[in-house]
Amino acid sequence: MDTIQQRSKRLCRRSQTPPTTPERALACSIATSPFLNLPLEIIFLTSSYLPVESVGCLSLSCQYLYSCLKKEYQQLLKDANHIVMEKFLRLLERDLPYHIICPTCNKLHSMALAERHLVTEEYCLEANTTQLKCRAVDSRSQRLRKITPQFTSTIFFMAMKAHRLGQDTTTLLNLLYYKKFSTKRRLAQLHTAEPRIRNGSLLMRDQMIFMFPSSLTTPASPSGEFSGELGGELGGELGFCHHTTLNGLSDLTWCGITFPKAGEMDQCKDMGGIINCPYCHTELRINFKSYGKAWNAMFVTRWMAFGEGRGIGDVKWGIRSSEEWVWDSAGNPRGAISAAFEGNGEIQFDALLSEQDTSTLCAECPGDGGDGDCEGMEEPYVDEGGVFHTLQFGDDAVTIPARAV
Repeated sequence: MDTIQQRSKRLCRRSQTPPTTPERALACSIATSPFLNLPLEIIFLTSSYLPVESVGCLSLSCQYLYSCLKKEYQQLLKDANHIVMEKFLRLLERDLPYHIICPTCNKLHSMALAERHLVTEEYCLEANTTQLKCRAVDSRSQRLRKITPQFTSTIFFMAMKAHRLGQDTTTLLNLLYYKKFSTKRRLAQLHTAEPRIRNGSLLMRDQMIFMFPSSLTTPASPSGEFSGELGGELGGELGFCHHTTLNGLSDLTWCGITFPKAGEMDQCKDMGGIINCPYCHTELRINFKSYGKAWNAMFVTRWMAFGEGRGIGDVKWGIRSSEEWVWDSAGNPRGAISAAFEGNGEIQFDALLSEQDTSTLCAECPGDGGDGDCEGMEEPYVDEGGVFHTLQFGDDAVTIPARAV
């Protein structure tokens, strides 16, 4: 038989108010809403004047309304077109702080599953036709160099939404970071990409460092075009966005980038300038630096602005993701994106290259010579007069003046 003390303890436990959470508070407010006291006929009549996406959200607010409205409106929502479904998801997303709407898939993606959206080197569109559409689009954009390696639009949208809500974005931004060493026939490469959020917009710095023997003055083809080892990495030409391409050394000179002459490489601190695309928010800078008598390096740095991540309506993101030739007439002042990313007045192009990375590049660089069709050919070089001498093919030889601006 219960004692009076035991009965008192049970009554105290029952009278205690459970902890309130935002989800519980919302459920309680819906459960006590006067709307639920209306006759079912009035609820149906009111719903008939609402858009399909609004009725769909109303039916999900509580179990009672779902049971009342699902027969009439659930099938209409399933058969709705892409625009109606997007509006429906927009209404849901407002109360889902850890989900974003993917404009490509037209679905909600959870931030907890952000890693599944990474486009890895092993990912193949043909072998993954049933996978997420956004991964396929990002994979193609990476091949066209519209975006940086490992960059995915879904994680970009997640990071920017978390930033707007005041959440920690470190984990999401780390997924967009990229670093990889690779080796070509006669040069070693370090490719890095780093994201930062500045003034409510996501900025990316994409840098490729090519380390090559000093006898190979620059990784260019006999005609001075960016092909061979460098072109294999950049698609045969130095296309830093889908609006602008640089085909050779003469294009660098035309853009105000001075190609170092022979004997100047070891004193070449900053002979380059910033190139900005007039159609999208992309900037490029090319620099050269000597690492002793044996090695020279070429730095190709690209800064890109991706926007606020609010969807395809964002101009900056829309230009970069579109398959058509689109542009932003507003543009950016030259050097504005790089200055915002670096956060200081002077940009050090070699600041990211640590002593350990330098040693790794020099150690992995194959050095002089090569195999295949390059065997037996002379290396290109720049003489004291500033003339770039290309490879010799029998009696034919081509020279390109390394003009200074």
